[in-house]
Amino acid sequence: KCVVHSSTFGQGGLAMVANWIGLSALAVSVDDVYSVDERNPGPLQFDAAARAAAAAWRLLADDADRWLVNINFPNSQDHETVRFAPASPHEKPGSATSDKSVLRRGIAPVSVFAPRSFDWSEDRSTWLADALNRGPL
Repeated sequence: KCVVHSSTFGQGGLAMVANWIGLSALAVSVDDVYSVDERNPGPLQFDAAARAAAAAWRLLADDADRWLVNINFPNSQDHETVRFAPASPHEKPGSATSDKSVLRRGIAPVSVFAPRSFDWSEDRSTWLADALNRGPL
């Protein structure tokens, strides 16, 4: 069987579908809105995002729980020294921990969701962000 889908994470995204049927899933995207220096946007940082995705997968691959993970990689000029932080996908006015506010600071937001429930896990998001910050990617 084959699944063809055009969305990475959002509503009905492939990562959500994979997790819902009992698989671990990792969605990684390169931000082209919130972290971009409009005066010098440079090329999208796909290589750096791919290294972050591989590192995250290595950390989670042996976990018995089937986590759903979303990482939005900032597209900044200092992508080689990017930091990771736990971030909630739920936008709250003035929140410093929403994924958009984290991206605006040039930091990669990490959101981990409990298996098959889509409930954001702050503890697991913090664990993964800390592990990625210890590197190496």
